[in-house]
Amino acid sequence: MSSNPGSPNPQMQQAQQMFNALSMGRKVVLIAGVVGFIFSFFAWANTSVSSSFGSGSESDSGWHGLAIIAVLLFIVSALWILLPMFGVSLKGILASLPPNFTEARLVMGAGVIAALCTLIFMFTDNPANYSGPGASHGPSFGAFIGLIVSIAIAAGGYLMQSEPTTT
Repeated sequence: MSSNPGSPNPQMQQAQQMFNALSMGRKVVLIAGVVGFIFSFFAWANTSVSSSFGSGSESDSGWHGLAIIAVLLFIVSALWILLPMFGVSLKGILASLPPNFTEARLVMGAGVIAALCTLIFMFTDNPANYSGPGASHGPSFGAFIGLIVSIAIAAGGYLMQSEPTTT
């Protein structure tokens, strides 16, 4: 630990340099993946019931239903960007895939699949599909953030298409 409290932390400087070395598409995917993971713990669906006997509510996070697939794709997308930064080569994985499966297309596909899973979760998570007097059910804040994150990951993958392959 440094004796001078005003001096910058060398690990933080190294992390900042590694982040700054990333292309715009990779930065978008990494930030979106981290934001998606954080918001996976927020409410993605809310159910509220009220009657003359009392009221209650319940919420489900992104770790529920079909949203789990979207959250796992957020994590995989962020890890796909982080692993080469720590010296883990992904060339073996890419070499075993057909030539038209580029890294950018895989990341973009993860974003599109995550968006579809999030949309399906938002519209089908309520089995009774009921909202009426005394009861309501529907998507919540986290699901909308999850959808934005999914689109951002797909956009980051699209931006990665114009980058030189470095993995």
